[in-house]
Amino acid sequence: MNRSRSRYWSYIPLVFLAIFYLIPVYVMVMTGFKGGDEI
Repeated sequence: MNRSRSRYWSYIPLVFLAIFYLIPVYVMVMTGFKGGDEI
C-alpha cells in the first residue's frame, strides 16, 4: 500500500504538466470554434 502511494505521488507532477500544456490548446480550440471576431 505504501508503494502504490509513492507511485501516486510521482504521477502528480506529470498530471500538472499535462494540464499546464493542455490549457492553451483548449483555449485555442474554443476560440477557434467561437470565431476570430471575439479575439
